[in-house]
Amino acid sequence: MTKNEEFEAILDVFTSDGWKFILEDAISRKKAIDFIYDIQTIEELYKRKGEIDTLNWLISLKEWYQYSYELYQANEDI
Repeated sequence: MTKNEEFEAILDVFTSDGWKFILEDAISRKKAIDFIYDIQTIEELYKRKGEIDTLNWLISLKEWYQYSYELYQANEDI
């Protein structure tokens, strides 16, 4: 499989109904934990920060791959 085919296979995932459901769940979860008023300890704060960072990564994954694919294609044309 070529690099171009790999990118296309990955980007195809983001068009599926399953991905849409996962994305909705991730956005809902982020909204549910996006506040800090119920945090009691520094450990809970860092755990929450990690959860939010992970959800942000997941939510932006499609855009990251699209951008990476565009860069890859631009470099292939050189």
